[in-house]
Amino acid sequence: MSIVVITADELRHKYFVNELAKKIDIGGVISETKIDYVKNESGSAEASIISEYFKERDEKESEYFNKEKNSKLLLSDSKVLKVKYNEASNEKVLNWVLKLEPALIVVYGASIIKDPLISKYDGRIINLHLGLSPYYKGSGTNFWPLVNKEPEYVGATAHILTADIDAGPILKQVRPNIALSDQTPHDLGCKTIISSVDMIAYCVKAFSNIKREKQGHNNRKVYRIKDFTGEAVLKMRENYNNGMIKNLLENPHRFKTVPIIE
Repeated sequence: MSIVVITADELRHKYFVNELAKKIDIGGVISETKIDYVKNESGSAEASIISEYFKERDEKESEYFNKEKNSKLLLSDSKVLKVKYNEASNEKVLNWVLKLEPALIVVYGASIIKDPLISKYDGRIINLHLGLSPYYKGSGTNFWPLVNKEPEYVGATAHILTADIDAGPILKQVRPNIALSDQTPHDLGCKTIISSVDMIAYCVKAFSNIKREKQGHNNRKVYRIKDFTGEAVLKMRENYNNGMIKNLLENPHRFKTVPIIE
């Protein structure tokens, strides 16, 4: 079963594709130029805190994802279509995908996928959402659990992509293997991505028979990019310093209060 992957072009995305290609046949990759997650006025205290956060993320990703090995996609150039940000759903991409005739499309880290791509592959697009739906939705869904002292809510969701963002039926979910040594949000983030490779490979192979679980509703806040501030980063760091991970591991029953589809 050949698939097409629509993703971005940073190290974590290249790692994901390269590892997934070891497990399933990837007929093509649409690689979208990533844009800055947050822009801040240079020189401000706010900008300094956020800049340090992303510097730490890049360092951790280099460590976990082997920057030397995964600095590029390990596929032939003919299998890769590079596009600008927010162009993953345009007519050019659709025509390129149609020629490849993939059985499924996998989306991870790209801009919002729209019609006509959704309509053409209705029910056959798997989205990798870094976060446990429906508990945390929106942006930074593995960051905010750590701000709220809820690391048991960190994980990833594979679901059917629909026009409603992060709302399609869930196929499978995973959590990272949390350890006391995970003392930054990026440890958990990287471990979640690593675990997601096997999850997506399973979903692709078992797609015809895998059960689809309708997403429930919750009353939690939907976080947006504008909510990501230096104050939130400092709060998250404070939680780590106060033993947030140690507390979770000493109280494993907390995981059972957040059931996931495994």
